[in-house]
Amino acid sequence: MNEQTWLNARQNLNAAVQSAIQETNPRFRLKGSFARGDFHLLRDGITTFSDIDLILPDDGRDRHAWEADVTRRMTTLGWPIRTSVQHFDTIGVVGAADSQLLALAELVRFDARRTEPFFDSYILAKTCLTLLHAAPPKQASPALRRSAELARRGFSTAFDAAWSIRLLRDLPDTPTLAHFRELASGHDVEGVRAWTIDRLKHSTVHPWLRRRMTEILEEAGS
Repeated sequence: MNEQTWLNARQNLNAAVQSAIQETNPRFRLKGSFARGDFHLLRDGITTFSDIDLILPDDGRDRHAWEADVTRRMTTLGWPIRTSVQHFDTIGVVGAADSQLLALAELVRFDARRTEPFFDSYILAKTCLTLLHAAPPKQASPALRRSAELARRGFSTAFDAAWSIRLLRDLPDTPTLAHFRELASGHDVEGVRAWTIDRLKHSTVHPWLRRRMTEILEEAGS
């Protein structure tokens, strides 16, 4: 699939998401990659690793029922995508350090899936771009940053651990960055998991999200 065809497929997916949301409940507020427009879609025009993240004030109905409704509509439109509905914004106000910690936590969470090359390229690129977000542009190779952005969106699947380490090599060293390098290289995965869990427990991340991510990482390590 060439770039224009891929872009057309992205437009179709975005339109399907907007349609499913409006048909289910116009009061939904879209968050995450579909709100920003940087959602993932492979060049097959079918496969996406992005979720639909929605916020809806508590109306007395179970949020999982709303999730099922949106997922059902998306499946009918040809896009069986996972949907999450929350009654509050868990990441609306997150500082740079906690944002980077959450990105590392997500990489730890999906470490077992890094045997899937396409997913590995996506999750590494997504993590790198979050770690790089607050850095001055000159501290990253424009070509490598562009490669990460294309992998984040799904057009490229060549972004790998070596590229991710090169992309971030000029950033000021921090514990989060050091643990990212360990994880990207496949070294001391359990040590990185334990460190991430400990930092999450003492972070300023929203209590619900902190508790949920901690549970997920602890279950993944058991």
